[in-house]
Formats: sequence, C-alpha cells, structure tokens
Amino acid sequence: MSRRYLAWIAILVVLTVATGYSWYVRVLYNLKITALSQSSTAWGLWVSFYIFFVGLSAGAFLISTLVYGFGLKNFERIGRYALLIAILSLFGVFLSILPDLGRMERFIYLYTSPNFSSWIAIEAWMYVIYIVILIAELYLVSRADIIKLANRGAGGIYRLLALGKKSYTEGDAKRDATIVRILALIGIPVAAIGVHGGTGAIFGVIGARPVWFGAYTPIYFVLSALFSGAALVLALYILTKWLQGGEIDPVTVDSMVGVVILLAFVELFFMFWEVVTNMWTTAPTAEREILNIMLFGSYWWVFWVVELLLGFIVPLGILMFTKPSRRPLLAALAGILMVIGVAGIRFNIVLPTLAEKPFPWMPPEWDIKMLPWDRIPGYVAGAAQWIANFSQGTYYFPTIWEWMLQASIIFLLLLLYSIFVKVIPMEVVEE
Repeated sequence: MSRRYLAWIAILVVLTVATGYSWYVRVLYNLKITALSQSSTAWGLWVSFYIFFVGLSAGAFLISTLVYGFGLKNFERIGRYALLIAILSLFGVFLSILPDLGRMERFIYLYTSPNFSSWIAIEAWMYVIYIVILIAELYLVSRADIIKLANRGAGGIYRLLALGKKSYTEGDAKRDATIVRILALIGIPVAAIGVHGGTGAIFGVIGARPVWFGAYTPIYFVLSALFSGAALVLALYILTKWLQGGEIDPVTVDSMVGVVILLAFVELFFMFWEVVTNMWTTAPTAEREILNIMLFGSYWWVFWVVELLLGFIVPLGILMFTKPSRRPLLAALAGILMVIGVAGIRFNIVLPTLAEKPFPWMPPEWDIKMLPWDRIPGYVAGAAQWIANFSQGTYYFPTIWEWMLQASIIFLLLLLYSIFVKVIPMEVVEE
C-alpha cells in the first residue's frame, strides 16, 4: 500500500471520527438539533441526501450493466468499481434517512409490519431485493480472482470467500458469467423502476404538491441517477488508481467521459423544459411560486451556483476542452463537481416545494431557524433561543449538526470504499 493511500485512509478516519460525534448529539437531543421543527418544512437535508444516495446507487449499477449485461469491453475495468459504489451508496441511503426518523429504532416496522399501500413500504422491500442482486453480482464477477488469491495464501479472508474451492474451471467461468448476466438484466428494472423510479414515485404520487405530482417525476429521478452514478464512477476510478499509484486506462476514461457528457446534456434538456413550462404564464400559480423560490428566492444559490455553475458549466468545460485520458485528475474533478451539482438538484427537489407555507394566512415571520451554534451540548441557552428570519422569504437552512451528521456519513462511505478496494480484487488478478 502506497504512502499516499495510507495518508488518505488516515485522513478519512480522523474526519469520520470527528464528525461522528454528531450522531451522539442527534441521539441525545433528537430532532431539536435540526431546523425542521422550527419551520414549516417537514423534510430537510437528510431526506435530500437520502434520494441523492438512491440515485448514486441506481446510476452506478446501471453503468455496471454496460459491462455485465451488454458486454461492452470499453467499460470492463470499471465494472466492479461501479458495483461496489452501488452497494455502498445504498448503505448511505439507510444512514441518511435514519436520523430523520423521530424514533430511529422503529425503521424495523417497515419490514415486520409493512403497509404496501405506501410507496415507502414498497421501496423498503425493493432495497432488500436490490442489495441481494448487487452483492451476488460483485461476488460472482470477483470469484475467479478470489480463488487465485486464496491459492497464493494472500490472506484468510480469501480462503473464507472461496468457500473451500481450490480451482476455477472454464465451466465455472461460463456458469458464473451466465448468472451474472441474468442478474444484471433483472437488476435493470429493479434499479430503474423499483429502486429509484420508486423513490421518485414517493414524491410523484403526492397530489397536494403540484411540482412533485405527475408521471414525469420518477423518470426525472432515474435520469439524474444515471448522470450522477456515471460521474461518480468516473471520478472514483481515477482517484483510486492515482492514490494507489496504478495505471489509469485511457480507453476506459475516454469512454466514460463520453457517457457522462451525453447524460449531462440530456439532464440539461429536461431541466430546461421543466423550468420553462412551470414558469410559463399559463402554469398553475402554485408551481410558478415554487419555481420563483428556487430560481430567485432563498434557494437561488443552489440552482444558479451549485446546479448550473458547479454541476454543469465548469465540469462540461473541463471534459469538452481537455483530453481526459491525458489529464485524468481534471476529469476526476469534473466528475466530483457533477456529483455535487446533482446533490443540489436533490436539495431543490425537496426544499422549495416544502418552503411554500401550508396555510396561506400564515405570517411571514412564521419561518424561523436556529442559530448555527445553538443547541451545542454545554452551551447554556434558553429553550426559546430561536431567531426570526431577517426578511420575508428566508426558509429552512440546515443547522451545523445536520451538516456534520451528513458529512460523517459521506466520510464513512469513502473510508469503507477505500478499504474494500484493497480487499476485493477490483480487476483481473494475473496468474
């Protein structure tokens, strides 16, 4: 393991531990540490990242199907990376939605006594099917190399994973390849329709929220999933190779860049028409008001800076006007920026719609938020230590504890990814 990689893991360990303290604060103070109950907003940062991680997982898996479902050789080197990213992103789904529950331990009721008239209950079970497909597929595509490492005496974990098998015949390879292809093809509707399309349906079936309601919402979720998943796979493949001191395959990078650019323009096309139609003079008043909040209100910076500038303009400029395979770190930066841009898209799906007051007669000063440094353990303050917004139109903004807890999840996932890519053979092991 290179010094660069050891330093990277050490940094992630420190950041994960430092931000992980926020989980203790969340358990101690419940949802009082958030800015949710002090505003008219029911869902906040954690729900935004919940749908963000669902999209990353589904998108990364769909990228892996280019290899294992359709046999595209240009993407073969990133196939296992994509599956691992899909698995860990799904872990991020559970971690992100858990703190948003008032009683976190009650998530188990989704499995012990589900109500299948609710899309949330359906989704909970779709995740189980999906994770089984992901783990089985990653194991089968890695099995030949696990057996090779076990025979070399590389470690007890490989002997355990080899399940006592000493050799891997051509017949084994054909059988596993067939099973993997079946799993990949079955996983396409599970990921696109069941997992992320279903997450979009959680929003799309809410008739009381006009911007969410409609058949277009699940489709838009899947499109963003593909875009963010492809961008993340590109970035992490390059960064992993760079940190390990390995060789970055130029064909793989250039092929992935082409897919990412195509998906970026398709995403922009859908975003353009969503904004135009909802802002048109004949659009329902409620939809125009919500778009006004997103474009020109309190969340203007999310749309114009995070989504458009960081998520599209800057990274597309990098990818289109440089040779990615010659400057792979720039391509990785572009992928990271695109992922951040999609996080902004998820934020704007959830927050502007909920920023509309539930009752029109509510006064402007209803929307209040907590001071960022308030509710810190040891800080003496009255129970009513809240401040009104400085002006009308200022809405929910996450507290420092919400940001810290979400950051702890991201750092933990990066740490797990960095460990697993050293344990799981991510590429073919030579004889």
